[in-house]
Amino acid sequence: MAKKWTEATIVQALGRVFSIERGIDCAPNVLMYLHYYKDRERYQRDRENWGRGEYEADFVYISKSGYLHEIEVKISIADFRNDQKKRHFHDHPEVRGFSYCMPSELYQTHPDEIKSVCEEKGAGLILVQDNGTIKTVIEAIPRLHVPKLPLQSLIFLSKNCCKEMGKNLLTFSLFYI
Repeated sequence: MAKKWTEATIVQALGRVFSIERGIDCAPNVLMYLHYYKDRERYQRDRENWGRGEYEADFVYISKSGYLHEIEVKISIADFRNDQKKRHFHDHPEVRGFSYCMPSELYQTHPDEIKSVCEEKGAGLILVQDNGTIKTVIEAIPRLHVPKLPLQSLIFLSKNCCKEMGKNLLTFSLFYI
């Protein structure tokens, strides 16, 4: 019988792999919003192009080369389909790569639909196996116009991740067990 995955258990699996096994800075449930302290013109332009200015990312990590990546966790096909109706589609101006992560069983039951959406959106696809390992099936297409995170953004994200870590202490503590 297949394991019953929840968003929290998938995020824990991602945290274990990215943080412990790969040594990459990462955090769950991060509020993604525009935060330009001095460049008000860029802020206004991005806000007009981007929409309301915020959403919650299920999981983010900063690659060793200094780029921000986002992973959206999906636990059902209805959840996946509803994500396609969102206006912003995970298009924060500082996110270099975007991927979906879901149980392998979900992908096995709807492979054509999921693969088609990923290819159309340039999204990667990460599958969680019953034993908790993860496997990248489709690599995210990098958004080449997105530069490395500037120091100001790294500091901001670090603060945001620390706040979230305090709220989700149980989740984070499971990353390090």
